[in-house]
Amino acid sequence: MRQNFTLLLALLTLPFFAWAQERKANPDLNDPVLMKKWQEKESPLRNFNPYHEEIDSRTQTAKFFRNNEGEKAAVIGAGPIHYQENGTWKTISNDIMPNNSGILPNLSHINQWNEFTTFYQENSPAVNR
Repeated sequence: MRQNFTLLLALLTLPFFAWAQERKANPDLNDPVLMKKWQEKESPLRNFNPYHEEIDSRTQTAKFFRNNEGEKAAVIGAGPIHYQENGTWKTISNDIMPNNSGILPNLSHINQWNEFTTFYQENSPAVNR
């Protein structure tokens, strides 16, 4: 009886593991600057769980989510909310952070979460806002 129970348990969990492996990990989860967007008071993302985003469904202007009941919802921007890097849609952020990139070290700040990277001097109005 115990062997039958173990086999049944293994068969029941197999679809879950296959589903979990098929889902792409959300690249935003590893970036503290982008994760901040999920917590901003005015952000429409605040109402969604980043672990439930369907990364493969992203477009330049939309993010798609599936809740625990299997229902789908979308956050759609009036303009771009993603940019493409190496064939993957990544979340745009306008945050300007200290430049630790090693590129143009004489410029102290950087924004690298967009279609283009911008650099700023310490005394730039964009840095001191």
